[in-house]
Amino acid sequence: MKTRYKYILFPLLMLISMAGYCQKGGRTFRRELSEVHDEWHKLILPESIYAKAKSDFSDVRVVGVNSKGDSLEAPYILQVLNEKFIDKDVEFAILNKSRKKDIWYYTFEIPEVVSMNEILLSFNTSNFDWKVSLAGGQSLDDWFTILEDYRIISIKSSLTSYQFTKLSFPSSKYKYYRVGVTSLVDPEFLSANLRLRTNITGTELKYQVVSIKGSLEESTKQLSFFISLQQPSLVSKIAFKVNSKFDYCRPISIQTLEDSVKTQKGWHYNYQTIYKGNLSSLEESEFSFNEILSTRMKIVIDNFDNAPLDIDSFQVSGDSHQMIIRFDKEAHYYLTYGNRDLEKPIYDIINFEDKIPQELKLIRLGTEEVIAGLQEESVKPLFANKNWLWAIMVVIIFVLGYFSLGMIRQKE
Repeated sequence: MKTRYKYILFPLLMLISMAGYCQKGGRTFRRELSEVHDEWHKLILPESIYAKAKSDFSDVRVVGVNSKGDSLEAPYILQVLNEKFIDKDVEFAILNKSRKKDIWYYTFEIPEVVSMNEILLSFNTSNFDWKVSLAGGQSLDDWFTILEDYRIISIKSSLTSYQFTKLSFPSSKYKYYRVGVTSLVDPEFLSANLRLRTNITGTELKYQVVSIKGSLEESTKQLSFFISLQQPSLVSKIAFKVNSKFDYCRPISIQTLEDSVKTQKGWHYNYQTIYKGNLSSLEESEFSFNEILSTRMKIVIDNFDNAPLDIDSFQVSGDSHQMIIRFDKEAHYYLTYGNRDLEKPIYDIINFEDKIPQELKLIRLGTEEVIAGLQEESVKPLFANKNWLWAIMVVIIFVLGYFSLGMIRQKE
C-alpha cells in the first residue's frame, strides 16, 4: 500500500513545485538608449521607472547587442544628485568674556583671517530664550553689526527636547567677532564652533500630490495630514507653509505607508516612522530624511494643549539619480530593469572616478517595452492560465484526502 502512495504522491509533489515556480519572477522592462556616440555619457533616470525597478536600483543594467548578435553589458556609476553641505572649521581663540548690564559678551580672535558664515554656541543651561547680537571688526575698537535681535532657544522637558543655537549670516572676513547674549542670569557659556558652510545645490524632483487630507484627533490632540502621490516616488524631503504668526515648537513625525489590511470596519493602514524632530517657528518648515519609495505619507504634529497650527502648501520632493555610463564597444544599447532576482553589480570604474571626463553628453531614453524575464526565457510556464493552478490544487487536496481516509480505515 505504501508503494502505491509513493507512485501517486511523487508526481503530485512535482506538479506543486512546478506550479509554484511558474508563479515566480516578474516582468523585465527595457528602454532604448539613443544618441550614444562617445565613450562616456550620462543619463538621468526618469521618475516613471521607480515603481518598476528595485528601490536601490540594483536591478538596473545597460545591455547591448552588437552586429554579430552578441550581448554586451556597459558598466556605470549611479550618483544621487542631492544637496550637499561642506563644513570647514575656522580656528579661533576666546579673547575675553565680559558683561555690560544684562548683556554677556564673548569675543573671538581669528589668527588667520578667512571667510566664515556660521557660529554654533553651546551653554550649560537647559531652558532659555535669548536675543543675540553679532559684530565683527578688524580691531577691538571698531565694530560692525552683522546680526541684531537674533533669537536662540533651548527647551527641555518630559514632552520635548529642542535646541536652536546656530548663528547664520552672510560670509564675512574679520579679525575679531563679538557675540552678545541678552540675559538676566549668567548664560554659562561652554564653547563655540566657527565654520564656513558651503552649499552644493542638487537636482530636485518635485512630485505631484493628488490629495491631502487633514484630521485633528481630540483624544491625543494630534494634527495629522495624509498625503497621496500620483505614483510611487523616491521621497527624501517634505516642506510646507505654516501660516500661524505666533511662536511655536512642537514634536513632528513623518511616516510612510507600509501596508494595509481590509477589515469589517474598512481599510486599516499601517505606517512606518521615517523621521522624528521638531517643528519650530525659528526654522524653515522643511524636513529631509533618507530616501524611501512611497505613494502615501503621513505627517503627525503633537499640539499638546495648544491651538492647532494653520498649515498648507505641501511640497513633496526627492533627488535625481544620474548614471555615468562607459560604452566600450559599438552596439545597440538598452536600459533594462525590473528583474527582482538581480543583485547590485560591481564594476571597476567605481575605483577610477578621477578618469571620468568632466563634460558628458546626455543621452535619452526611448519608450518602455516589456521583455521576458530571465526565468521566463529559460523555462516556459507550465500553465499560463491561473485557473489550471487552482484546478491542480483541488485535485491534490482531493487525492490526499482520499488516501488519508484509506490509511485510517486500514489501521482500524
